Amino acid sequence: MPEISHQSTDAERRMAIASELERLEESAKFSSQSQFEQSKRWRAINLLLGVPASGLAASGGWPRRPGFRRFGSHLDDHQRLAPDEPGRGSG
Repeated sequence: MPEISHQSTDAERRMAIASELERLEESAKFSSQSQFEQSKRWRAINLLLGVPASGLAASGGWPRRPGFRRFGSHLDDHQRLAPDEPGRGSG
């Protein structure tokens, strides 16, 4: 029975493992670069949506300051100044 050389099989395995590791390294480099480019795009989208949204939120809370008449307060004045309906209230 012929003897099988384990050295050549070990060397072939090591070469195959080294080749696979090089392929994984290259794949990881391209993947990380792609993620970096995507993060730049999302940062721009975040600014384009976030700045106007925060500005609108700030302007929406502005009329609630003390001493500032809120929108629609003229309706309250109209209801206060309107005469009582007949049969209701003091009259």
